[in-house]
Amino acid sequence: MKKILFGLSEITSSMLFPRAKATGRLGRIALFPMARIIWGLLFIVPVILLHNLLLDHFLLKIKKPLGSWIVHGELGLLVVVFFLCFRFYARLIEQRDAHELSLAKGGSEFGGGIVLALFLVGFMVLLLSASGAYHVERFNPWTILLSSAVIFGTGAFIQELLFRLIVFKLLEEWLGTWAAVTVVAAFFALAHLGNPNATLWTTLALAFSDILLSASFVLTRRIWLLWGIHAGWNFFQAGVFGMANSGIIFKGWIVSKISGPDWLSGGGFGIEASVVSVLLNLVLGIYLLKLAHDRGQFVKPAWKRA
Repeated sequence: MKKILFGLSEITSSMLFPRAKATGRLGRIALFPMARIIWGLLFIVPVILLHNLLLDHFLLKIKKPLGSWIVHGELGLLVVVFFLCFRFYARLIEQRDAHELSLAKGGSEFGGGIVLALFLVGFMVLLLSASGAYHVERFNPWTILLSSAVIFGTGAFIQELLFRLIVFKLLEEWLGTWAAVTVVAAFFALAHLGNPNATLWTTLALAFSDILLSASFVLTRRIWLLWGIHAGWNFFQAGVFGMANSGIIFKGWIVSKISGPDWLSGGGFGIEASVVSVLLNLVLGIYLLKLAHDRGQFVKPAWKRA
């Protein structure tokens, strides 16, 4: 299992450094990591804005069921567009190949992430069921699973493109791996602070659990394992088992009712706020970080590198 899930990376951290040569003061400023975060966002944010405009003013106004299929098709196309935009950014600004999106063994890593997510969410469902805290009330049509897979898959890809491939990678290049893990975990958690049922504890819980996501990227240096874990977690938690996802209620395949103490179930925020779930994610994240460190995937701060 270790070889299947965690032994696939031939991409090293140095391969993600820019190959562009800075000339003059303006050139050095343009290639500074914080400046390249802005460059990266300029390639991504306009696509998000265009997507939102299409949804609000056109796609969501088309009657169902045709409208639903068109929206799902547009979401799938959106992933392709983001994929191409990031490759274009890497080639134009950093003058390198976008190894983070290398397709070699991407299916195996993505599948490994789905397996990990199923294990983590499935373990929590079994634990809650055994304690009498998870109850199945009824089932919705199975076609909801297809819709959930598209929605959560697209959402996870966009978030990880922004959080990990742009913000994390460039902060890591400047401040080193440990600082990047810490800063992005805090940023990821604070981004969900406005969600329903969010509290100080849920924010801390998301920060601890985010270490697993960063660790999967540090280990493989590609998006696929990371994407599989994130998309799989949301899909199984909300799309399959019908539990709240970061405080937001989605229509899942199973209509469930959650009871029991919040420290175990996560309460209205979802199992992301369960103490047991946080510990599982944190332990696995630390394990992946250790594997990445042993494989030489950690990056020192810029001032400590030759």
